Amino acid sequence: MRILAVDDDVVILDLLKRCLTAEHHYDLTCCASSEEALKLIGSSTTHFDCFLLDIMLPGIDGIELCERVRENKRYHATPILMITASREANLMER
Repeated sequence: MRILAVDDDVVILDLLKRCLTAEHHYDLTCCASSEEALKLIGSSTTHFDCFLLDIMLPGIDGIELCERVRENKRYHATPILMITASREANLMER
């Protein structure tokens, strides 16, 4: 399974790299920003099977990134998991 993880926290990305390994049949690609992820999605010839998106990102936040990913016909129905440490109720509603 090819996964794109987007998080600006290097600790979280390191944790994901340790858990989602090739020996467990995961091909993990990490980005530290939405802008980097959008550039990669636009230029990648290989399809991602799943996205892990941090909600609270600088610049384009994870919710807007999710919306932009969904605009891409290739990823209209691809699973997207939103991750955050925040407990803000209005953020969860978005």
